[in-house]
Amino acid sequence: MPVDNDIRLFFGIWLGNITQNLSDCDLMQDWSSSSDIDIPCKKVAGFFIYASMVMKFVMFMSKSCIPAEQLDQIISLLQSAAHKGRPGIGLLYTQLLEQAVDGADADDKEVHFHFRIVVGMVLSALNPLSVRALLDLLGMPTISTILCPLHLLYFVPDPDITEYPVCFFHKSFPDFLTDPG
Repeated sequence: MPVDNDIRLFFGIWLGNITQNLSDCDLMQDWSSSSDIDIPCKKVAGFFIYASMVMKFVMFMSKSCIPAEQLDQIISLLQSAAHKGRPGIGLLYTQLLEQAVDGADADDKEVHFHFRIVVGMVLSALNPLSVRALLDLLGMPTISTILCPLHLLYFVPDPDITEYPVCFFHKSFPDFLTDPG
């Protein structure tokens, strides 16, 4: 299918760019032509938003500066039998949300409460709200701290530019959040 070839090319270009731009990181040799990208290519099922989210995850979520490990994490997630029956992009969204709250203490109910309030407010707003509007409405000084790890799912403006709206990159994310399943 032609779109599958385009997505394979997309992955190859992005992985090649990572190799060039992160020369100080430990990268696999020739990983942009690795058969490891076959799994994400098959899982995206022709959806560029999924391919884009995978590449953003690989590039920007790496805490240890080893993008190859991030790609391996996505590949193992996609192959995991524990997640059978759940849609592929839903698995990726779940992984990104888990990493967004990863630094918080699992028992810290206040952090999780604030996280839900901010994400819920962004989700339920008829028109996208700016960081300033969220600050005014919610009165929580931690809004930028909560939104920062979600930059792969939302457009989150620079903290100094509080008048730009916070909005979803793709409609599939609010659909995922509101899906009862």
